[in-house]
Amino acid sequence: MWFYILLAICFPYVLTSSGCPKNGICKEELERRATENYQRRMIEQVPDMAFSAEVLRNFDNSSRQMYQDWLEEYNEERPDLANDEEVKIDLIQGTDPSAGEDRSQLVAIFELKDELDNTHLVDANLLFATIVPASEQHKVQDVSVQIFEKNEDNSLGQLVVTGVFSIKGSQRVRVELPVKTVKNWFSSKSTISLFVSAIINGRNVAIHPQQTSSEGEVMILQLSTKHSGVVTVSRSRRSTATPVCTKENPSAGCCLYDLVIEFDKIGWDWIIAPPKYNAYVCRGDCRLNSHHFMNDFGHSKVMRSASRSMDEVSNSNVGFCCHPVDYDYIRLIYVNRNGRVSVANVNGMIARRCGCS
Repeated sequence: MWFYILLAICFPYVLTSSGCPKNGICKEELERRATENYQRRMIEQVPDMAFSAEVLRNFDNSSRQMYQDWLEEYNEERPDLANDEEVKIDLIQGTDPSAGEDRSQLVAIFELKDELDNTHLVDANLLFATIVPASEQHKVQDVSVQIFEKNEDNSLGQLVVTGVFSIKGSQRVRVELPVKTVKNWFSSKSTISLFVSAIINGRNVAIHPQQTSSEGEVMILQLSTKHSGVVTVSRSRRSTATPVCTKENPSAGCCLYDLVIEFDKIGWDWIIAPPKYNAYVCRGDCRLNSHHFMNDFGHSKVMRSASRSMDEVSNSNVGFCCHPVDYDYIRLIYVNRNGRVSVANVNGMIARRCGCS
């Protein structure tokens, strides 16, 4: 039984044996198969991805860039959350409660999802786009921000937060919200309506849903949560354990190599961010350095025994295949089948360490 399980694991890596041609075809085939394996894992773990061009019609390059910039900024400014696999991120888009019938009332309404009820909120932010005159696009200016709740009669409610931010041109602003206040929203409401005052030279430059139809200018309520209940030790992203070989400095033995997957090139344009990432791939001849990677567990012994048996019958090199034994997750921003932007942590998407079995 172990033999067939390990054979299934090793199958994409069998082409790395010494029987490969020297023209690189073997390497390309291995990378293609590894990419397909990663794609299958994404489909299995994120089944609601949008596989339709119709759903993506509102997502232009500026919209994609906005989400890509946000993810990059989030990773840089909150590494404690960005590198924590237990943290789940929700991006809730603000909508116009009047559905375009009353553009005089500036307000964004956010639906508070039921599945967030049994979670522990660790971070909350409001992101909004701005618009300044063309003559001021090159300037760095201070913008005075006040965020209010808005009542059903459109009067201003409680002041949520205030602050002063520096922006250049029509730069998007991210404002951290008090976690306690946002928790109260979840406990008492199904929706929350917000009004943003962002003043530069007496003008409100904050863009509300009544003022745009562009996906790249939507208001977003960003929530970072962890499941409530039993406290577990969070697993953070690991640094690469196996040395990475390069095209310029390859190794004939088992080694970890770069494998950059660009989503637009494989036709997966429903993934917004990151646009590409390094998944890594293991390849090389384990007979040259298996002593660095071999684990003397039962399945490795089975594969070595099976390899010797098969070598007696043919010149096949099924045993001692070089393959990943440790993976990391990746956080993806994607468009789901309902046309909503979602965030998912997908496991097994980055090879971190190679092994020989």
